[in-house]
Amino acid sequence: MLERAIEFLKTILNQGNLAINLGIVIVCLASELIVIGWKKSSFKAIFGKDKSVKTDLIMTALAVFNLTNLISLILSFGLFQVVSKLIFDNTNLQLALKIDNLYLQFFILYLISDFSNYVGHWMMHNVKPLWRLHEFHHSASSFSVMTRYRLHFVEIAVGKLINAIPYAVFGAPLLTFFIITWIEEFHQLFIHSRVKANFGWLGRNLFISPDAHKLHHSVSKHHYGRNYGVTLVVWDRIFGTFKSPVNETLDLGIPDNPYNKNGFLGDVWYSMKKAYASLMREN
Repeated sequence: MLERAIEFLKTILNQGNLAINLGIVIVCLASELIVIGWKKSSFKAIFGKDKSVKTDLIMTALAVFNLTNLISLILSFGLFQVVSKLIFDNTNLQLALKIDNLYLQFFILYLISDFSNYVGHWMMHNVKPLWRLHEFHHSASSFSVMTRYRLHFVEIAVGKLINAIPYAVFGAPLLTFFIITWIEEFHQLFIHSRVKANFGWLGRNLFISPDAHKLHHSVSKHHYGRNYGVTLVVWDRIFGTFKSPVNETLDLGIPDNPYNKNGFLGDVWYSMKKAYASLMREN
């Protein structure tokens, strides 16, 4: 039993994963620094006193060292991970492998993955107990590249379950899965950065831009329920949730923000407590 636990921890703390995760964060931080300069950069914010950025930094460190998934497993009692495995074991149809053209296969799998992310994101906002978890992410009162990792541990577990369903049905070659995952990862880091960009025509019709995602994080009620897309704009266009970025400075966060005041652990516990209370009321 002890040997298995040790092997599991070795897997979690795999040095290869550590190098990849840390490399991606550094590349994105450095890219942002080059584009907008030191004064506005996330790098500079790391050394400041912004408590919101401090929480982002802690979550990033946990993600880089592969501890996020372990904590997620513990706080969710492994429930969502077990259900995900059951889905894979009983629904692994591998439909995508029936497509001979690799480019078409990749395109279809990318669309399926992105649509799954859109649906999951919509659920996080519109299912009240899930929103109580997701508001931890939206409680960021200022953006940094690292805000991408500001996700509640239980939300991460739920998200893995939601994303497991399409992959269980359609499957994906390991390389394809890896490429899709890291395209989405780089894009998520970029749209949470401090870079101002709306991508013009591409931002209105193809890819979610940093400005569009900032609007999604706006505290203003006029911007609620907008721009759920994770990578592609197409789903927001189809379901009428897209809103073009506005040419003004936005206040980010949630109304009467109770977060970023009681420390990282206090905020994690507060969000989890609110989600549980909401779940009990709805049942």
